[in-house]
Amino acid sequence: MRDLRKEFREAENFLRQGAVAAAVQQAGRVLEAFLRDTLKELLPKLPPNEATNLNYVLDRIGKGKPVERLTLGELAQVYQEGQVVGAAERFLKRKLDLLANEKLVRGWVDLRNRAAHADAEVSEDEARAFLANLKLLLQQAGILKEPALLKRIPAWWEVAKPHRDIREGRTEMSQFAAKLDQVVSGRAEPEYRDPQTFFARTHMTLGLRNLLSAALRRLSGKGGDGVLHIETAFGGGKTHSLIALYHFFGSGQDFSDFFWAQELLEEQGLTQVPKAKVLTFVGTEADPLGPTPWGLFAQALGKYERMRPYDESRQAPGKGVLRELLGEDPTLILIDEIAEFLCRLVEPGKLAKASEEARAYQSQVFAFVHELTEVATELPNCLLVLTTTTSTAYAEEGERVQQQLRTLVGRMHRLLEPVGSADIYEVIRTRLFEDLGDPAIHEAVAEEFHKLYRDQAGNLPEETQDPGYREKLVQAYPFHPELIDVLYNQWGSFPQFQRTRGVLRFLALVVQEAWKKREALPLLRLCDVPLENREIRQHLLSCIGSPYDSVIANDIAGGRELARRLDREFPEELRKHRLAERLATAIFLYSFSGAQKPERGATAARLHLATLTPETPSTAVGDTLLKLEDSLHYLHKRDNRYFFSTELNLNRAVAEAQEAVEEGQILEEIRRLVEKKVGTESPILEREIWPDAPEKVPDRRDHHTLVVLGPDLIHGDPKTKDFVDTLFKKAGTGFRVYPGALLVLAPDREWLFALRNNVKRILALREVQRARANELSPEDRERLTRDLRHAEADAADFVVRVWRHLALWRGAEETEWITLSPYARPGLTLASMVVEHLKNANRLTEKLAPDMLLRFCPIGEERAYKDVWEAFLREPGKPIVAERTVREAVKEGVKAGRFGLRVDDKVYFKQDVPDAHLGEAVLIPADQIQLPSVSEEKQQGTAPTLPTAGPTIAAPPRPRPKREYRLVVKVPSDKFSDIFRGVILPLRQNAEELEIEIR
Repeated sequence: MRDLRKEFREAENFLRQGAVAAAVQQAGRVLEAFLRDTLKELLPKLPPNEATNLNYVLDRIGKGKPVERLTLGELAQVYQEGQVVGAAERFLKRKLDLLANEKLVRGWVDLRNRAAHADAEVSEDEARAFLANLKLLLQQAGILKEPALLKRIPAWWEVAKPHRDIREGRTEMSQFAAKLDQVVSGRAEPEYRDPQTFFARTHMTLGLRNLLSAALRRLSGKGGDGVLHIETAFGGGKTHSLIALYHFFGSGQDFSDFFWAQELLEEQGLTQVPKAKVLTFVGTEADPLGPTPWGLFAQALGKYERMRPYDESRQAPGKGVLRELLGEDPTLILIDEIAEFLCRLVEPGKLAKASEEARAYQSQVFAFVHELTEVATELPNCLLVLTTTTSTAYAEEGERVQQQLRTLVGRMHRLLEPVGSADIYEVIRTRLFEDLGDPAIHEAVAEEFHKLYRDQAGNLPEETQDPGYREKLVQAYPFHPELIDVLYNQWGSFPQFQRTRGVLRFLALVVQEAWKKREALPLLRLCDVPLENREIRQHLLSCIGSPYDSVIANDIAGGRELARRLDREFPEELRKHRLAERLATAIFLYSFSGAQKPERGATAARLHLATLTPETPSTAVGDTLLKLEDSLHYLHKRDNRYFFSTELNLNRAVAEAQEAVEEGQILEEIRRLVEKKVGTESPILEREIWPDAPEKVPDRRDHHTLVVLGPDLIHGDPKTKDFVDTLFKKAGTGFRVYPGALLVLAPDREWLFALRNNVKRILALREVQRARANELSPEDRERLTRDLRHAEADAADFVVRVWRHLALWRGAEETEWITLSPYARPGLTLASMVVEHLKNANRLTEKLAPDMLLRFCPIGEERAYKDVWEAFLREPGKPIVAERTVREAVKEGVKAGRFGLRVDDKVYFKQDVPDAHLGEAVLIPADQIQLPSVSEEKQQGTAPTLPTAGPTIAAPPRPRPKREYRLVVKVPSDKFSDIFRGVILPLRQNAEELEIEIR
């Protein structure tokens, strides 16, 4: 059954390509088929009297012809005189108002007739108006409908069904490499050997239709060119066209089931295909040492004896002999790949030594071709169809032969192109699919994609905004047009790929793989080509060379597959889209062309087009491209175009340099970074970096010390816990007296891993900059400088994120671990990060009031200032303070009269105390201070002192009473250090004599 929607789209496609006459002719065929089908549908539904009247009109206008044989003009006349428009509205419920306009319809018929004549002119405006009106008519009839709204976009395999050979995995090259000699001998595959199967799986392109039409006209004796020349690239449809001619004129079969065949006959005023003798010669199969081409033709015609002398002497017969050989009957001569035969005659590879005999035979074949072209032109019902390729595998000899052939036939031939770029979508769909499914779904899917493209206009090429692009999506379904365009226009220009044939085989493999996987893909896109498939990969490598096998394996699929690794690192909602692999695949396929192009690769806009679907997150493509730039080893970006190349890129140079980086270099660089980032901030005025033993950290009493543990002491490891516990207990060979002076930072496992990787990259970048910068492109050299600068800045900030776990001493209790995540931010040093946390947690006191000092360090009797300060470093439960803070609290307490201060033989009370006097001072409880009277001062011969805030008192010697303490406790051996710090040490510092007895 004819698909008028599809045929109308072909007319629109012709018009878009500037084939105005072809567009009008195609639209005329659609109109004619529509009028005929509507009339045949209407007749059985008419009441008897109306049916009788309409049949009378049909007989009168058609002169007894059946509806199928009526011309467009006759059909238009029937519609007018038979009042078909009104009847169609009443009985078919179709409004066909446009057909009621007699003048308009006559104009359509006239336009179609003018387009059918080569010497008549048809303007583009006329064609556009005709197609616009026809589209409106088909919409009124319900044939062209607005795309349906889809609840869900179906996967392509839910709609279309590949041919059985593809479903069953029979995609050998022989399925797509047509060979005329095999068809003639009956050895070809069924789809080529059987005429009905062949035409059922062949899309009737405009070029092929014109070829058959020209042959039909010539062989029926109605004029036209006697020589037709088909020249395409390898796989461009030459041989397929010859097989079509062979079957159409040589099989004797009835092709009336194919509407195009009926149309061709009607156009020439014929009722059947004329019987013709068909002669074939295939240059790729003919034996240079065997019979000559003229000898083979004579054998086929049963006239070899007449040709024997010429065949055996290898002398080309003259025109008279050829005219006699061919006779007056319709004769079709098909010569395929004659250029290759001519090259093989002189033994390629040994051309300089080619024998005179071989050269002479080659000259005779050229002479034969020349004579044959002239005879074919002279005989009124003889047609010679000769094919050549635009490229050759025979170097200079091949070019010479091709040029000489063009010269021989150039004066009397017509050059035809069997497959145009507009035909390739339908050629592929017809050849690969037995059922394309409901066209309404094709329309709806195309509409969904085109709506997406309108919404994403800023990210896509301009062509996608044209309404015609939606039609392109429909025409290519279930493929995305970009997939076919890139294969046909870029890869098809490689001789090894073989244009149409190569695209068919390649896409057959793609469809076969996709049919097995059944992924939920609305269209088969460029990015969906499975490069891990060995046959597909080999098909590509045959064009670009085996070195690119490692490129695919390393960066895309089948080896290290860096793109796939990136996909696995993405969040779940992105992972399912496999954007990294798909973008890399698209870039790879965009990267190559057999034609010389000024630019290489694809822009970001083109890559969006190759990968976007309605379900793809809008920003994901751009984000993934950036990650690919930073990760893949063979990806390049130049002039904003992405492409793959075996040239060195920065990522690969860095990766190779990283392999040479040693662990010691990494640790050395990390230590350097830590040393620069530790810093000092009161009360942290000392630092110890990466101590290798806890006992080696000095037991300081003057300031707090920040201890930064090494990379081998990870937070959370038992080893680290033991190290820190020992650090708080031991110093040197004895016990640690001032554990409260230590603040310990341990590294975070995950952030340390990130820092190591960053530092390894920094060292590699420096090495590349030193040794290999001149091998990189200017863009990569610029990026090298930028990346190194950023990596070094990041590494400095990494340090505070790595050493983010703070350990604080808590006496007999477990060590307290605090994670400083909120404070691990760029710009801070390790010391400032710790101090900021301690302040915000009220663990660090910058101002200590005298009463608070007395609460933490009661002064019930005389107590050395040093003991007061050291109490904050050796006793748990006290705030972290700087020595300056304690000093200021003491001075303020003395001035306020909360306690006194004895320095040597002087006592300060309710007055300022000089800073220098505090070092060896003793704090005295206020109630133990004796103030001397004025008379006592006179008796001693001294004048009264005039203090600023209170008297300075000469301290009389006071005998200190001896005290005895008895303490009975059971002490575990691992807690003895706590008893020493908390009990024995304070006693020793406050007693002139101390005796300790341990039982």
